[in-house]
Amino acid sequence: MEDIPILIAEDVQSVAEAYSTHLASSEGISVVGVAPDGATAIQLTLQRKPSVVLMDIAMPVMDGIEATKHIKARSPETKVLSLSERGEPEKLQGMYRAGADGLLHKNCGLCDIENAIRSVVRGGFYLCSGIDASILGDQAARTAPEELALKDKSILRLAAEGNTHEEIAELLGMKPSTVGTHLTRMLKKYGVRNTVALYKYAIDNGLL
Repeated sequence: MEDIPILIAEDVQSVAEAYSTHLASSEGISVVGVAPDGATAIQLTLQRKPSVVLMDIAMPVMDGIEATKHIKARSPETKVLSLSERGEPEKLQGMYRAGADGLLHKNCGLCDIENAIRSVVRGGFYLCSGIDASILGDQAARTAPEELALKDKSILRLAAEGNTHEEIAELLGMKPSTVGTHLTRMLKKYGVRNTVALYKYAIDNGLL
């Protein structure tokens, strides 16, 4: 299996180097570039075609929110993982609206970043355990009132791909029993008998 190519967009050199060193040594991941600002992140994304961009929000020239909008418009297949400081819910909301595929705090840990990369590549939405999903609730409700919760989307997509509860739990940073609880609740809510039927129902009704 080929490595997952990632681009790091981070203006603090020491932080960028720490991410780069750790991720470059991670099995199945390769770092294809480092961008010190949002404008460079767009340019390198189009040139080097990473599968995932690890995007800091607060950067010079162009911030991560604007850069994410441009990347999603010009390279929609590219996944974007947002990195923010704690206590910035409005910036997380901005990244969510811009199309980010996952939201992380910078202190979530390098292992969390690894898990997030693997999760979004497989179609999931990753939310760091330190981030309260309720900060996105009002926005999600206004745009799609019947839409599945972010965590439910990730679990359902991974389950439909044939992942076990243990594999899903490892990718999303939760317990296998929690995965089972989420799936059981969705099956009961939509009145279907198995995960395949649930996934088809969600696709047919625009829930994913």
